[in-house]
Order: sequence, then structure tokens, then C-alpha cells
Amino acid sequence: LSLICLLGFSSLTLAQEPQLSRNTSDPIDMLQEGVQTLSRYLKTPEITQSSQFYHFLDTKIVPYFDFEYMAKISSGYHYRSLSAAQRSQLTSHIKHLFIQSMVTNLAHHRHSTITFLPLRGHATSREVLLTAQLKTNRRTPPSHIHFRLYRSHQGWKVFDVSTQGVSAIAYYRRMVSRLVHRYGVHGMINQLPPTNS
Repeated sequence: LSLICLLGFSSLTLAQEPQLSRNTSDPIDMLQEGVQTLSRYLKTPEITQSSQFYHFLDTKIVPYFDFEYMAKISSGYHYRSLSAAQRSQLTSHIKHLFIQSMVTNLAHHRHSTITFLPLRGHATSREVLLTAQLKTNRRTPPSHIHFRLYRSHQGWKVFDVSTQGVSAIAYYRRMVSRLVHRYGVHGMINQLPPTNS
């Protein structure tokens, strides 16, 4: 999962950074707002090691994502067999893995410039694909991060992120499949380490 969570949410510079109206009905506005929020917070690399930083991610960045939905589609039909407590534990585990991977990769893209490419899908659709292009310098080809979002009752939510052909949801599906195959549906949950989420 090395590059899955390069969310663009590091101290990235937005190309021609716009002034936002705080209207997150548009998915591009929503992601740009997230980038700006984290960019203002991250001043030094050392802050990513602090508990304060993790609290910031949990309260300011995590709400852009729907980890419950990610857990549901990652586990497929097995999700129906899980109790409410087990679903919550799976959701917390996926959230923990996602944030951990994101934090690990923040430093590598601290000085990148991000540009959002035209939206794939209409902003009135239920689901859209949004691509962010990251450019570090003129000599290095840009990398691309693909966000899949759906329209929830609380507005647009990210439910999958992929880069270099690797999807977070695909990774979690393989993880769940391996654990279920080895331990069974309920045994899988017992194999998940506890988290503070």
C-alpha cells in the first residue's frame, strides 16, 4: 500500500490556488479545500510525528472520507454476516491503515505542486472520478492520484484512492479475502489488531 494514500494532502502547493467559497457541493472545491486545510497546518516535517498531528487528521481530514463505506465494499457480501461491533472494528482498522499510509508518504510529496484535472463524470452524478496531478520539478514526470467520490447525505465523500494502478479498495479487498479464507468471517475480525479509532 506504499503509494495509495498520497492524497495530495501534504504541504502541497495548489497550482493557481483559487479562493474558495467554502461551498463543498462541487467535488473539486471539496478536495482543494482539504489540500489548503492541511497545507496551512503543516509547517515543519517534525509535526507529522506528534499526537497533535494525528488529532488534526482525525478531526479535519478524515471527514472527507467515508471509511464505513470503504469497509462495506471492501468486505463485499461478508459484510452482511458481521455484527455492528465487528463492522465498527473493521472500519476502524481500515481507517487506521489508510491514515498510517498517508502519514508515511506525506514527507515524500511535501514540496509538490498539485493541479486538479477536469472532472470525469458530472457534478450532479452520484459518483465521480477526480484526478490530481503532482509535479515536483521540471525534470521529473508528474504523478497522478485518482479519487473516487460519491454523493452522500453529508456531501461528497472519498471512498477510494488509487495511484500507479493500485487502488486502496482493491488492497483492502485482498486483505479481507485472505483473512476470511484463512480464519473465516468472524475469525477474520479477531485477527485485526485493536486501534484507538
